[in-house]
Amino acid sequence: MDKLLQCVGAEVAYNTTVLFNSETHANDVFIPNYSSTYFVLVGNGDLTDQSFAGQTVTVNGSVAVNTATKKYGYGSIYKPSGSSNYLNIPAHGIHGNMVNFGTGDFTIEFWGYTTNNAVGCLAMSATDGTTIIITVGENGTGQVSAGVRATSWNVNSANNAIPNNTWKHIAVSRSSGVGRIHIDGVMVSSAAWTTNFTGASNFQIGRRETSYGAGECYFDDIKITYTGYSDASFTPSRLKFAPSYGYNSVPVNIKTNSSYFSNSEPTLATIDMRGAKFGTYGMRFDGDTFFMLDIMSDAYFTGDFTVEAWVYPKTISSMYDAIFSIQADCEWCRDRYNNLNNQGLVISTNLLCIGAAYAGSYSSPVSVNQWSHIACCRVGSNVTVYINGVSVLSVTNSASLGTSTASRCAIGVFDSVSTGGRYYFNGFIDDFRITKDAARYTANFTPPTSALTV
Repeated sequence: MDKLLQCVGAEVAYNTTVLFNSETHANDVFIPNYSSTYFVLVGNGDLTDQSFAGQTVTVNGSVAVNTATKKYGYGSIYKPSGSSNYLNIPAHGIHGNMVNFGTGDFTIEFWGYTTNNAVGCLAMSATDGTTIIITVGENGTGQVSAGVRATSWNVNSANNAIPNNTWKHIAVSRSSGVGRIHIDGVMVSSAAWTTNFTGASNFQIGRRETSYGAGECYFDDIKITYTGYSDASFTPSRLKFAPSYGYNSVPVNIKTNSSYFSNSEPTLATIDMRGAKFGTYGMRFDGDTFFMLDIMSDAYFTGDFTVEAWVYPKTISSMYDAIFSIQADCEWCRDRYNNLNNQGLVISTNLLCIGAAYAGSYSSPVSVNQWSHIACCRVGSNVTVYINGVSVLSVTNSASLGTSTASRCAIGVFDSVSTGGRYYFNGFIDDFRITKDAARYTANFTPPTSALTV
């Protein structure tokens, strides 16, 4: 039987043994407080709610993803100055009004960056102001204020201002009738707050009501939950996911930190409901995340092989943006001990590297914002890359690839050099499968029409 490493969605099997199963463990692998998280917006290539609620987000004016000024990942959400620039979320989405908190607990939190803290900015509110309003700088000093229209601010950060040109984590929450503001995880204000939030108007990000709080600013990692913070301090972190995985009942060594890459922040990719070509879940990559697998020689190729997947790039920053790399914890044609001319393999969105050299670019590359099937097969010494079943590159190579067990393969990143990982994939990957010792495709073919099987 041919040896397999299969990721169906994020469901992985090796010789039919499950590695990790996103379909089974959906509640384990999404945002913490999964069932009470009603909105997540991270700005990594699109402006789509990443929570289970799937709220509709409409862009008004010139709000856009910005890749230059960001806290994490591929980019942030840039809101230019002016009341016509904002995001709108309908009052009644598929799970109702996400900010109809009633008298219960809630948290609205985000990373914010302002260029002028003397004007209202980093604002959020309902269209008619009947529900919660959050704004920064309306008093001319950069303080955080929260409340309801036509009343005094229920809670504000007083002398704790948000400085210009600096990323700050802001959390406005209520727990058991007490409202709190935390800045960078430290509580700076608290007060009784028992307002019954029942407003039925749309919710906006980037202005309050219809004309206020409209200064230039950036948002990143916005999250709304139906739980509240206490007085205790906490360490703000990037919105990450917590996967469950196993390999023959033994935890898989999926690298998530600087053990192999010099990046200081976590780099684990995630499981996402909108990341599926088939089924419900797939793998999501944010332009600086990846899965690294300690499968050692089981994924190294001495003969024929097939690597295939369905891919959906949200953006392509470089033709080198990688779908799969066989030696990702080092430079792709070296091993971790810096030995030169170690034979590697990288399958990118628009090119192939194999052996110890760039092999060529595709005659028709993978397209953005749509699903494409990509397969790389070797039979004998003939290596062919197919996109949507059509050959786009053919080269000759018969080398043993990645035979150094000191290196590890990865999904979603090209390799790691002295500055850390480079050429990350940004988008979704589903039905990823490696077949060892067999070329599944030897001529143009019709791409799979259902989920891959072992």
